[in-house]
Amino acid sequence: DLKQESSHSYMASLDLNKLLGTTYTSFLIEGFYTTLEDAFSNELGEPDANGKVIYTRVNSSGATVKGINIELRLKPIGSFELSSGFTSQSSEYQEVQDWGDKTFLRTPSQYGFFTLDWTVQKGLSLSASGNYTRK
Repeated sequence: DLKQESSHSYMASLDLNKLLGTTYTSFLIEGFYTTLEDAFSNELGEPDANGKVIYTRVNSSGATVKGINIELRLKPIGSFELSSGFTSQSSEYQEVQDWGDKTFLRTPSQYGFFTLDWTVQKGLSLSASGNYTRK
């Protein structure tokens, strides 16, 4: 009897791009808000004699995902470029789930990235990148 999960999403953003001196600068800030109707969730079964647990996909009453995202890009006229971003969000069901919490499992509340590119010479570039994911 699993029903289709459906969502309604809203987003607003501000994107600024400007040449500051000799550096191309891009700044983005956006907020997002999504409601989920009949959101999918898991019911935990009782362990059998071998300790095996069956997870059953069910519909919960609903859920909300909301947050803010910020991105910055700097590209001086020359050989360097830096891109970075950070997102902070919350993902919660309307009701407490089998695991005793409203939050989504395996969904970090904060995450980010950076990428640094350096063109050493024509035909040779070096890149470094990193990701941050909160538990």
